[in-house]
Parts: sequence; structure tokens; C-alpha cells
Amino acid sequence: MKKTLSLNSKIKHVSDDYIKTIALFSKNARILLLNIFLMGVGMSVFSVLFNLYLLRMGYSEDMIGVYQMSIGASVAMLAIPSGYIIDKFGFKRPMIIASVITVLAVIFQASFYPITAIIVFTFIYGGCVSLLMVADNPFMMENSTRSERTHLFSISFAAMMLTGFFGGLLGGYMPGLIAKIMNFNPDDYLNYRYSLYISILFVVASVIPFFFIEEKRRGNPSCHKLIDRFRISKIKNKRLFAKLLIPNVLIGFGAGLIVPFINVYLENQVNASTSVIGLIFSLTSVLTGLASFGVPLLTRRFGKINTVVFTQLFSLPFLIGITLSSLLPLAAFFVLARSVLMNLSTPAMSNFSMESVAPDEKSLFSGFSGLAWNGTWAVSNIAAGFIMARISYLIPYYMCAALYFLASISYFLFFRKSEEREAVELVLDEEHRL
Repeated sequence: MKKTLSLNSKIKHVSDDYIKTIALFSKNARILLLNIFLMGVGMSVFSVLFNLYLLRMGYSEDMIGVYQMSIGASVAMLAIPSGYIIDKFGFKRPMIIASVITVLAVIFQASFYPITAIIVFTFIYGGCVSLLMVADNPFMMENSTRSERTHLFSISFAAMMLTGFFGGLLGGYMPGLIAKIMNFNPDDYLNYRYSLYISILFVVASVIPFFFIEEKRRGNPSCHKLIDRFRISKIKNKRLFAKLLIPNVLIGFGAGLIVPFINVYLENQVNASTSVIGLIFSLTSVLTGLASFGVPLLTRRFGKINTVVFTQLFSLPFLIGITLSSLLPLAAFFVLARSVLMNLSTPAMSNFSMESVAPDEKSLFSGFSGLAWNGTWAVSNIAAGFIMARISYLIPYYMCAALYFLASISYFLFFRKSEEREAVELVLDEEHRL
């Protein structure tokens, strides 16, 4: 009875804490959250269906690897230029333009049959996503106070995960529904194409909130000064950048081996239907989103570094478990548990990184972070597609587990001492507020 009361009081404390903090969020922060919600629903449908759409059109796993590589490669190539654009022109105009081009790119992605055309428009889409990704974290830092940030980063991440719930359900059931309405064969690729068109409506709606951003006044640095700032030689603390980026490289390489192919794995290895795959993706997103609301509580109790390391390490047995099960319910459970635990580290990791780098280097670091993650993601997409098509579906999972383990250990070794400094800063911050 006492344990139940204690749990209820903790849940009430966390919810009250969030309600009070959300009330303090700025208009711009709320606009970004709305954009994340709308964009997230649309692109979640894409993540569920597009690989399956390519399979229905007759393309093999290695071609899916090339498609996934084109996203990562374009995001990586334009990550640093995106940071330059943000620093030169601010947030509002670049985010609006990138969002409009994204809409056009995904329409053309879903409309063309030749894989070369799909890859061209995917590359354009990836470049726009790169700018939006690079802008997100610095935008949240600029439009929040220190006491709000962990909550804002957590809610932002939760919004992405929770929209995956709706996107997963839509993506899972729309092709079957369209097949019934249009009297198509259930495996006809047109069921998937029309489902993708419906999802694009959410992407269109996501552009609208950006027009209401209140851009803060800032200096207009010359191109020469900006280019100079984005030179590696001008980074104030190169060692810190390297320490923050090395785990990102390892995780990006590992994630690229399995994450884009989970829907393909579930269909081909455990005979999951499209609707079941959509349901699994939905449950993964909603559980991860709900769990992420507890990240501020975890970081207060254990610190950001320990939260990152523990959640990543605890996900590894479930990652290996996926390869050991031929039963759909068990495989689904392992997919859910792995995704929730691994993704719980993301808000704490992002928050720690943004607080660690100098204010005038946040866009630069965000660009390098995108380059590190997506560059390795692109390489591993090609490798995973080749291995799955010609050797085994299981080898990429073992490689991923090894890379995640190395990333977690390196993050702990690099930043374990910062926990003590962080604890002192939080105490001083609380005393200042009192």
C-alpha cells in the first residue's frame, strides 16, 4: 500500500513539474512542438511504408539500402552548410523554405517508379531535413531557460515518438483500407503510394506554424566571418567536440545497420503483415514517448551521463533477443523494449551536448553532429542492405550491438567526471532561484 502511494506521489510530482514548466514555454517553443507533431505523423507513415512500397515495386534489400543511404548521405553532406545558413539568415526563413521543398520532394518520391528518380528526390528531401535537424536544438536552446530545457528537450522527443504512434497506425492500416475501397490486389504498390499521398497532407500542415515564429534580432555577420567561424581550426575546444562526436559516430553506424530495415526484417523473418508492422511501430513510438517524460526525473536522480549510459547498455540484451526469436510476439516485444531503452538516452544526450559547447558554436556543433550521425548511417545502410540481401539478416544486429556497447563505454569514460560538476551547478542554480 505504501509503495503504491509512493509511486502515485512520484507520478503526481512529475506531472505537476511538467505542467508548471510547460506553462513557461515561449511561443516559439510551442510552435516548434506543433511542427514536430504534424511533421512527425506524416513522416512516420513514410518510415513504416516506404521500404515495403519499394519491395512491392520489385526492388531488393540492397536497393533499399541505397535508398536509405541517399537520405543519410544528403543529411551528412549538408549538415555543416545548414549550420552556416542558420547563423547567416536566422531560423524562420530557412526553416520555412526547407519545409516547403520537403513537401515537394516527398510528393515526387512517392510518384516516380525508377529508383534513380526516387533517389534524386530523396537526396533533396534529406538536404532539407538536414537543415531542420540542425536548427532544432539551437532553436530550443535560444527559446528556453536553463530550468525549462530538460523538459523542452524531453517533450520535443516525446512529441516525435508519440506522433509515431499515429503514423504507425495510419501506415499499417491505410494500404489495406485503400485496397478494399479501390478493389485493388492487397499487394499492389498503388495501395502504398496512395497511403503515402495521404500522409503528405500532415507534412503540408507542418509548414504553417513556422510563419508565426517571432524571430529574435541578431547581428548579420559577413560571409567571411561566418566561413571563418565554421573552420575546424577556429573551434575553441576541439577535444570536447571530438568526445561528443565519437559516440555519435558509433551509434549512427550501429543504428544504420538495423533501424531502417526493421520493417523488412519483421516481414521477411517473422512473417508480420503490414498492419502488424504498423502496430509495432505505433506501440514503439507511444511507449518511448511516454517513457521520455521520465527523463528529467532520471537525470535528476542519476545525472545525464549515467542516464545515457545505463539506458543504452540495458537495451543490448533486447537487441540480441530480436535475432534469437522466430515467433512474432516475442520478436515484437524485443523490438519494443530495445527501441524504448535506446531512445531514452536521446533527450539527455542532446541536452548535455548543447549545454557543453560554447553559445556561438551550437549551430556548428549541431552541424557536425548531423554529419557524424548521418555520414556513418549512410555507409552502414549500404553495408546492411548488401549483407541482408546476400548473406544473413542477423549479422547486422550483432554488429550493431558491438557498436552500441563501444559508444556507451566511450561516453562514460569521456564524461563521467562531468557528473560531479553538473551536480554542483544544479545546486547553485536551485539556491539562486530560491
